[in-house]
Amino acid sequence: MLENNSTMKKLVTLLFLTSFLFLLQNESNAQEVYKGGNLSYKHLGNDNYEITLNSYSNCFATPFVNITATSSSGISKPFQLSLISHSEITPLCSSSLPTTCQFMISFRQYLYKATVFLPGTENEWTLTSVAIDRMASNNLVADQPLALQTTIKPNAFNQSCVFVNPPLATFRLNQQMTYAVLMENSDNDSLVYTFTNPLKRDTTGNISPVEYNMGYTSASPFPGFTLDSLSGQFSGIPTIVGDYTMAIKVSEYDRSTQQLKGSVTQDVTFEIINNLNNAPVGQGIQINN
Repeated sequence: MLENNSTMKKLVTLLFLTSFLFLLQNESNAQEVYKGGNLSYKHLGNDNYEITLNSYSNCFATPFVNITATSSSGISKPFQLSLISHSEITPLCSSSLPTTCQFMISFRQYLYKATVFLPGTENEWTLTSVAIDRMASNNLVADQPLALQTTIKPNAFNQSCVFVNPPLATFRLNQQMTYAVLMENSDNDSLVYTFTNPLKRDTTGNISPVEYNMGYTSASPFPGFTLDSLSGQFSGIPTIVGDYTMAIKVSEYDRSTQQLKGSVTQDVTFEIINNLNNAPVGQGIQINN
């Protein structure tokens, strides 16, 4: 009897260790999966800029993000952004939210920042950040790592407008969908909204537009939907269930001179689900436009 108890204890211990190692291996193999994000900036004076990256991904995040600043004359400056904070932004009803972050169920906003020097002798700087994996979408060809960009005009001494609402939302099938981009516009610039190409990094490290599946384009990521260039309101009636990716570019113009001061782009993913009771509806309100 004692021998049987001892054998049972050994089996339980072995089972526990095996399960622990299995979970540890799964976690070590897990990767960041991105549903979108954006880069913004703030001019601090003396050609110094505070650069901010908001990425929206699963429960995993790196402590640093590599950025490359490329000038209009071809100068390249690499630097790193440090992880500052994170917050839960899973697009589910509050009663459905998991109590702990769960891979491919939960999504978080990760905030990165750094202060960098970008000489004002250049006409323009383009900042590029590359993530690891983009969330699979119905309208995109698979396996296209997400890249984020923003453009700085040094002589504009600009504080870029900032996207406030997360770039992911859930909407009901066959019901009117309205998503208005919420912007913080501290300079009170005139804003113009357009669809643009989401970006990817190819196998050689080059940045280029993503490839769309047949029937979809950057100008029409959701067939039948429209984007109001002045209000930023995106609306239509979804007729196909799935995840859809697009990029919305916001260009800033000085109200007095009408000169372009810069632009920011948000990579966005929407999920269309079957009609469910109490399903959340993603919306935003434009301010200071």
